[in-house]
Amino acid sequence: MRTWRISATLALASLIACSTGLDERPLSSDSANADGVSMTEPGPTAGPNEPPPPSGAPDGGSPSGSGGGGGGSEDAGAGSNDAGAPSPFDQFQRKNLDEINAYRATKNLAPLVLDAQLSDFALDGSKQLSVDHIAHAHFKAASDNGTIWQRGFKGSAGENQGDVNGWPQLAQDPTQNQMLQIAAIQKAMFDEGPGQGPAHGHYMTMMEPKYKRVGVGLLMVGPRLYLTNDYSE
Repeated sequence: MRTWRISATLALASLIACSTGLDERPLSSDSANADGVSMTEPGPTAGPNEPPPPSGAPDGGSPSGSGGGGGGSEDAGAGSNDAGAPSPFDQFQRKNLDEINAYRATKNLAPLVLDAQLSDFALDGSKQLSVDHIAHAHFKAASDNGTIWQRGFKGSAGENQGDVNGWPQLAQDPTQNQMLQIAAIQKAMFDEGPGQGPAHGHYMTMMEPKYKRVGVGLLMVGPRLYLTNDYSE
C-alpha cells in the first residue's frame, strides 16, 4: 500500500476591480483567495479508474472553458504544435503561460511549456471548483485513488487555483476581462514572495525550478474566472 503525502498551502490575496483601476485588500469572507498544493510521485502508477467528470457549472451561469486538446506540449505564444497542426491552446491559456514565464524569468528560471494532458486535468479541476467551491478537491481525489499519475504528471505534481468562488470581474469586455483576471491572479501569487509556510505556497509552486510543464484550465462562469494551473516535471 502506498501513501501519498500532500502538503497544502493557503494564501490570502484579493484584487478587486474599481472604476479607476485595481485595489488590493486583505482577505475577507467574500474576497478572492487561492490555494496551492503539491506532492511527489511515489513510484509506478496505480489505479485503473479515472474519477468521473465534473457535473458542470453551478446554477445561474453558462460556463466556457479552456483546457487541453490531446497529447503533447507547446511553448508559449506558438501558433502551431511540432507537427504543424493548429495549436490546441487558446489565447487565454497562452496568456496564463506568458505571465508565469515572465515571473520565472525574473529569477533566471527556465520557462515552462503548456501541456495538453495536464490542461485537460486542470480544466476538470476548474469545473469541479465551480460546482463545489472546495480548493483542490479534484487534485486530492485523483491523488487518493492513484489516477493522478495517469493524467500527465511525472515525478512530482503541484497545483495553484484562484478564488474558489471565481475571480471577480475586472472589465466589461469579455476578452479584456479574462486577460486582466489571469494577470491579476498570477500577480497575487507571485507577490506572496519566497518563504516557508502557507503565505508563500503559490509563489513556491509557480517558481519551482524542477517543474518543466504546466496545464492551464480556465473556466468562465458569467464574468467570473475559475483558474487551475497544474505543474509537473
